[in-house]
Amino acid sequence: MKKTLLILLTVTLITSCNNETLEGFELADNTTSNNVQLTNYTFDVDTEIIFFGPVNINTDFSFNTNNKVSTLDVETIFSNVPFYTSGIINRDSSGKILNAQSFEGDTPISQTSITYSTGSNISQINFNDLTDDTEDYTYNFTISGNSITKTQDGNPVTTVYTTDNLGRLITKESFEDGESIQIENLVYDTNGNCISVITSGELNNNTIYGYDTFTNPLKDGFSDQYWLTILDDDYEAEAGPAIVQFHSTNNWINVSSEATTVNFTMTYDTENRILSRSGTFTNEGIEATHNENFNYVN
Repeated sequence: MKKTLLILLTVTLITSCNNETLEGFELADNTTSNNVQLTNYTFDVDTEIIFFGPVNINTDFSFNTNNKVSTLDVETIFSNVPFYTSGIINRDSSGKILNAQSFEGDTPISQTSITYSTGSNISQINFNDLTDDTEDYTYNFTISGNSITKTQDGNPVTTVYTTDNLGRLITKESFEDGESIQIENLVYDTNGNCISVITSGELNNNTIYGYDTFTNPLKDGFSDQYWLTILDDDYEAEAGPAIVQFHSTNNWINVSSEATTVNFTMTYDTENRILSRSGTFTNEGIEATHNENFNYVN
């Protein structure tokens, strides 16, 4: 549940260049037109795994009056048996995220807490698994110029996140005992969409993304979770896919990797707002189909 809650939450990094400190992990422009304000967003993934069969994960996000994700409900179906979990995001009076809690029914199962230094700068992320203490962890962060360094006590791996002069993540590099073990480079177009992700090291990948010309409603709805998504992920995982889906200016419509291109089926309303997106991916014997649906205030 921890991964579902914070992988699917997002923010877009702001300012800071020329050896100035990052002035917070939030959008520089956080205004939203009423016609793209969401009430509900569903993200469903159906996977067929060899020897295991189908696994279905259906996630339903709800938004508050400020157009930010407030709750989510997750149904996971494995071997035709459904499991239900839910999540709540708690914010302070200014709207800053304090923690994200996960539940099975009414029983709390985990909590991710965020500590800030000055302003909205994240200094620590603490994950507490209430069912298994061995899953607990704490990440600490330091900021220097246009880079953020993540460390964890007892872990020889450190990760450095570097931004460009517009505050966008352009490099994620991980080191073990000072030696680089993985690097991810991201490239953006003039609209602020991530169009290329190249990763080398333990993971080698070269992915190209394409977009339409219409507003991505998820960018604002998940904006205050951008850095939580990026900073709270494992070093092996790419940051690019979450940025593409949840933080791009426009809606992604296709993806190409290893000479394979997936073009999504898209639907829009008369105002060019995205209503649905679906596509099927196949990789190493695993087939996954994802379907998204968007519902607006009016």
